Amino acid sequence: MYEDRRLHPIALIKELIVSIRQSIIPIAVVIFTLFRNLSGKGMLSWWMYPLLVIALIVLLLAPALIKYFTYRYRMDDKGIRVKYGLFFKKNIFIPYERIQTVQQKQWFFYMPFHVVQILIETAGGGKAEADLSAVPASVAQELKRSARGQNR
Repeated sequence: MYEDRRLHPIALIKELIVSIRQSIIPIAVVIFTLFRNLSGKGMLSWWMYPLLVIALIVLLLAPALIKYFTYRYRMDDKGIRVKYGLFFKKNIFIPYERIQTVQQKQWFFYMPFHVVQILIETAGGGKAEADLSAVPASVAQELKRSARGQNR
């Protein structure tokens, strides 16, 4: 009756940007090492350079791909359920009665796709309980109506 929904594909680009931002220091170290070894007599062989570049690309893409392909959410009569994770699976259930605020953000690159980021906050929490990073704007309206008790 209620099916799991996935995030919009633009969420993959957002997660890739976040991954690059969080990994900027390792990227700088790898680039510095490559240039140092290219300029003088380095410790790396010629065949290790493509290996380092491939490893860097995999380390940047892996977290974004894992989060995108494992992230699911479902809205039913009682609440919203969010599931994600590959090795350490998280399963978050938020009853509609506990939802205090539903924040809606629309990044500039979300506008052409008509998607928004939804942050769901409950009482007693300092941060968002659930983060739906790229969902259609209609989901936000549906969630707000359900939290107010109009869909039940």
